[in-house]
Amino acid sequence: AAEGVSNPGDDDDEDGLTNYEEFVRGSLPLQFSPTPGFSTEVEFLEVGGVIDSYLTISFSYNLAAQEVTTTVEGSEGLEGWTSGPGSTVRVQTVYHGDGSATETWRSATPTSLAEGQFLRVRWESP
Repeated sequence: AAEGVSNPGDDDDEDGLTNYEEFVRGSLPLQFSPTPGFSTEVEFLEVGGVIDSYLTISFSYNLAAQEVTTTVEGSEGLEGWTSGPGSTVRVQTVYHGDGSATETWRSATPTSLAEGQFLRVRWESP
């Protein structure tokens, strides 16, 4: 742990992110981070030769957090969360050259075919 940082589950800078989440995101656990580091939007993407609108989520992470498993999950109506090709699909990964990367994921179903779509990111360590 970094000097001055307490437990992984604590939020030492009181920005709403635990010290563990700060490590995974590559942000500083003792410096207030005003933004959550996630962005969601509806984007028009070409999938299988057809352009349609998809809910997307983008997030940055620390490449040094290799032991952490990242799972992107989707839900319709917030009643149960699922992951995998039938639920979420990785769109792209951009490596920034500073030890971090940004991933963008999309829902597997176009927004035109589903109501109340939601996406979330879960980080788990072994």
